[in-house]
Amino acid sequence: MDPVVSVLTEHYQRSYEVTYKLWRQRNRTFLVLLAVIAVAALMTLSPSGGHPLLLDYLLKFLGETDPARVAQLQSAFPFQLVDSIVLLGVFYTMVNLFHRASAVLRGYAYLAAMEDEIRARLGLDEKCVSFTREGRFYSKYSREKSVGLRTVKYAYDVLLGSLLTVFLVERFLYARAHSPVPYRELDYLTSIVTFGYYAAYVWSSIRWDEPAPIPGGKKT
Repeated sequence: MDPVVSVLTEHYQRSYEVTYKLWRQRNRTFLVLLAVIAVAALMTLSPSGGHPLLLDYLLKFLGETDPARVAQLQSAFPFQLVDSIVLLGVFYTMVNLFHRASAVLRGYAYLAAMEDEIRARLGLDEKCVSFTREGRFYSKYSREKSVGLRTVKYAYDVLLGSLLTVFLVERFLYARAHSPVPYRELDYLTSIVTFGYYAAYVWSSIRWDEPAPIPGGKKT
């Protein structure tokens, strides 16, 4: 075998493994984001239930049972700060989802470009399907798959966007009504930037995940 082809195929396999690892991380990050939004929503929409639950968990973790100390913590605990930190957790997880998703899409685009290079080195015929999985074969499959499969990424984007929008609007209203000025301004800024990264996440998925035209065929 041509040593250059050997190096290219080995690099291709390693690149695929890295991309697959990022793909799994992206999926886990999506689920983590849903969990963090759920916690933040509990703290925002039901503070009378979420705040005592958080404090009970903290007291149990610290092993604190003295009634006087418990009462002191209940009256002095910085719930506003905790709410803002949880909101920052939503922002952090959204940024990570955007980063992982973008890396996955770039990885698959890179694999598709490598396939063309390897095929050229091997002198494969256009009708041969070897080394076309992430490029030409995927493009053909993308045009033939069902409406459900073609629209699944948009369903995820719409559902996540709807959930995030409802939460951020509620958080905005809650901060305006209950948060002192420093925390209110921080929450406003965090909410806006978080939604901005969601918009970037959606844009990158639409921009990078478009199937390439099939050589010799019509672009659809």
